[in-house]
Amino acid sequence: MNKSLYNDLKFSKNEEVNYKKNFCEKYFNKGTWDLDVLNQVDILLKDNAGKNLLYIESKYIIKNETQHRQALAQVILTNKKQESILSKVALIYQNTNYDDVLEFIDCSDNSVMYNNDINWKSERPSNPTKDAIDRINDRIQGRITVFRNEEIKEFYSLLKTHQDIVIDITEKNLIVVYNQWKNEVKFIEDIDDEQDLINLFLVDILNNTKYKKKIYSSMLPDKAIEQDLIREGTNLSQYQIMFRSEGAVDGIKYSGTKASRYYTIQDSKKYNFFWKKYKRYRRRIHTNMFC
Repeated sequence: MNKSLYNDLKFSKNEEVNYKKNFCEKYFNKGTWDLDVLNQVDILLKDNAGKNLLYIESKYIIKNETQHRQALAQVILTNKKQESILSKVALIYQNTNYDDVLEFIDCSDNSVMYNNDINWKSERPSNPTKDAIDRINDRIQGRITVFRNEEIKEFYSLLKTHQDIVIDITEKNLIVVYNQWKNEVKFIEDIDDEQDLINLFLVDILNNTKYKKKIYSSMLPDKAIEQDLIREGTNLSQYQIMFRSEGAVDGIKYSGTKASRYYTIQDSKKYNFFWKKYKRYRRRIHTNMFC
């Protein structure tokens, strides 16, 4: 092997080792994880009782879709090689924006781990065949939930207590969720006004719930007058999430007194993928956070 190439590969391997160690120290509790154990498991995450909780495949940087598909296949194949196969596994890596990413994969459906159209014995997790990559990626579609940066700490908190992995939207993470939403939830229509996007986001997290506020008069302190929720002169109750006949979200309709507009969801699968990890906000929303 060319000496320069050998040194590059060695350097890359060292970076990957350092990355997974730093990742664990940053996001997981001390004493709850092991590196490079069992049958080529990069990270073994355990609960407080020492029970195996999660097998994690670690990459340093994933730059393209080809690398991503191969890494997803590797984590499934690694799970299959273990004496104890888990119903949930994960992939961690750094993306090209330097975000830490954890992809949580649900393997509880028998078709993921126990369908024999793959020759599991002959497949090597470190170098899966194209057939295995294609079949596994088809199989896990819709079974992946993506967590980034600080969300990983909340994911871990829920995982180790065996709770459902769904993050609440609160005042603390509202802006972060909004920024992810506007990057991942796209509409067919051009929306140049940030104010329009904020309104659509607020309506989306309300999930068609119609909120009103109560105003009390000093003259009649026991009597409240209800008014529709308004922000920046826009009545959010005039928006409505619209569904297709099969139940998928089609878009958001605005029916104002002077104009109406329809905002069509560009990709319903990506839309559902985004909302899979968040629990919509069901308490009072302080809309002035966006002012």
